[in-house]
Amino acid sequence: MNRKKIYIIGAGYGGIKALSHLTKIKNIDIFLIDQNSYHYLQTDVYDYLSGEASLADIAIDLYTYCASFEHDNVTFIHEEVLRIDFEHQKIVMSTQRCQYDYLIIASGAQTRMPDSIE
Repeated sequence: MNRKKIYIIGAGYGGIKALSHLTKIKNIDIFLIDQNSYHYLQTDVYDYLSGEASLADIAIDLYTYCASFEHDNVTFIHEEVLRIDFEHQKIVMSTQRCQYDYLIIASGAQTRMPDSIE
């Protein structure tokens, strides 16, 4: 039986939550792709700004996070996705192309800072 390959694009809150749920399923391979090697806990940044937390407290290393699951079926790919070929189920990145069975796009959003805030 071929193991299904599930790719998650984006390691924000949505991507991390999807990953944590999928790790409970056996006989699948999960790949998390993000252009950053960390997950930034935006909700905890105020503790950092006030000196109550260190930078290490508000950033999760994605290599370590993906390696921490019980089953050895989670891989982190530190790359930027250039395009998705939906017709052929391929993800194109700068150094590699990946074939997927299932794809979760959780690229999230960027916080908008008003021009009045430097």
